[in-house]
Amino acid sequence: MSSSKVPQEMQHIDPASLNHLPTRIAYLRDFIGFSQADADALHAAAPVVGPLVPTVVDTVYEKLLSFDITAKAFVPRQTGYTGVAPAQLGDLTMDHPQIKFRKDFLAQYCKKLVTMDYEEE
Repeated sequence: MSSSKVPQEMQHIDPASLNHLPTRIAYLRDFIGFSQADADALHAAAPVVGPLVPTVVDTVYEKLLSFDITAKAFVPRQTGYTGVAPAQLGDLTMDHPQIKFRKDFLAQYCKKLVTMDYEEE
């Protein structure tokens, strides 16, 4: 596909620099064009989005566990989980401790998206 628009000068990103979290965050902000207005919009959405997080997380995991190919990703022990891991696919349920661990992680992530200070590095 050809375009008559001339691209901006290509920016160089040293891959090793992305191992430093603040540098990675700055790069991602630049890459997607994330602005203070975007952060303000996310913060303004917190009172609406926050109460919906448990329902969204349950819906996501119900869908993930409804297909064997996605559910298989939750059979091995998950990073940070110290309880008993499921031995086989049939052991996975919405109430399995490892699934609860993953759901809690996703819920905290979703809440953080609408509350974090995006200027802090």
